[in-house]
Amino acid sequence: MKFGSIPTSGGEAAAKTTANPVMQALQRASQTTGVDFSYLVKTAQRESSLNPRAKAPTSSAAGLFQFIEQTWLATVKSHGAKHGYGAYANQIVKGANGRYSVPDAAARKQVLGLRYDANAASTMGAELTAGNAAYLKGRTGRNPTAGELYAAHFLGPAGAAQLMQAHDSRPGASAAALFPQAAA
Repeated sequence: MKFGSIPTSGGEAAAKTTANPVMQALQRASQTTGVDFSYLVKTAQRESSLNPRAKAPTSSAAGLFQFIEQTWLATVKSHGAKHGYGAYANQIVKGANGRYSVPDAAARKQVLGLRYDANAASTMGAELTAGNAAYLKGRTGRNPTAGELYAAHFLGPAGAAQLMQAHDSRPGASAAALFPQAAA
């Protein structure tokens, strides 16, 4: 079973991939990571309206999947080399405080600029999803739903696990009460 599996009516999304570079990038990311293509398309649609140049006006979030800087740097550091981004991954260092950085200003600009590249963003978005799925399964003992994976995209995997566990133990609990900052 693919991570992020979402029931669809068939190949409607796959049919839209021809001649669309963003959809082609999402398809390649799905094929190389095992993350469901429909999930990737729907997430990129929600996050950026499938615009690889999208930039949030109020945060560092950018690109198809609206990666914030720290999440992008961590994901490229962890997965970049296996997808041809090793030179970028090698520029990223993890500090003693757990934060990622790129010491060279020009290299930092290039690494963060990859968020606007449909291929890089799609692949890293898929890798992030696969990692979130594995984390959530480990914490809850079951495969996460597409909605739970999306919650991990914006709450982080620990926040999504907390949400899932709260839902299982208190089905009527308000997500806004559990995560007031995210709800604001």
